[in-house]
Amino acid sequence: METSPYGTTKDGQTVRLFTLTNSSGVEVQLCEYGAIVASVKTPDCSGKFANITLAKDSLEGWLENPEYLGATVGRYGNRISKGKFSIDGTDYELANNNDPGGIPCHLHGGAKGFSRVLWNGQPVIRPKASGVCFTYYSDAGEEGYPGNLTAKVTYWLTDDNELIFEARAKADAPTPVNLINHTYWNLSGKPTKTILDHELQLNANQFLPTSAGLIPTGKKEEVKGTPMDFTKPIRIG
Repeated sequence: METSPYGTTKDGQTVRLFTLTNSSGVEVQLCEYGAIVASVKTPDCSGKFANITLAKDSLEGWLENPEYLGATVGRYGNRISKGKFSIDGTDYELANNNDPGGIPCHLHGGAKGFSRVLWNGQPVIRPKASGVCFTYYSDAGEEGYPGNLTAKVTYWLTDDNELIFEARAKADAPTPVNLINHTYWNLSGKPTKTILDHELQLNANQFLPTSAGLIPTGKKEEVKGTPMDFTKPIRIG
């Protein structure tokens, strides 16, 4: 594992880049800003290595990342309708930073969610794997959420060529939390090529329909007979 300086944020905070490599030569780079997966380089059938994620070229690119490429998203990944929710009879209102179909909602933790803050990364080791554990402390009231919350996400690269994402959070008051990773994958290693010829399989027999504002309706529908059916390997396109 290597740790190297990667630059500074706009307010002068130092950002580090961690590079993990396994016994097969697979390389994963992780950035403290946004706890981002900056690149995943793997060999193709002829042994040629290429990055199979969509990525930015520098820290400056990651600081401006409206697509959430590679980022750890929180406090709540996905959308909250109208940016409002209630817990134990108390109403909370968050910033609305997205409006699909002209319908406002709170997206991916708000204007300054966990993807746009500096995490603290620490190298971790276990048998046949190395990784980085990132920690971020979110104050009560940040982006409108209740409760002080400590978030930890760990990325592991194993000698079996697995990239494992683990997420944990602990709060001192009830609060919504949904930590996700937002990496975009292109297994061809060619970012200009589409993924329509990729084969995909999902262990899911149902999907959640959404409203015009892309909020789940609460219903569950069977994937069989719909374009959502990936229960067997099938081309995306």
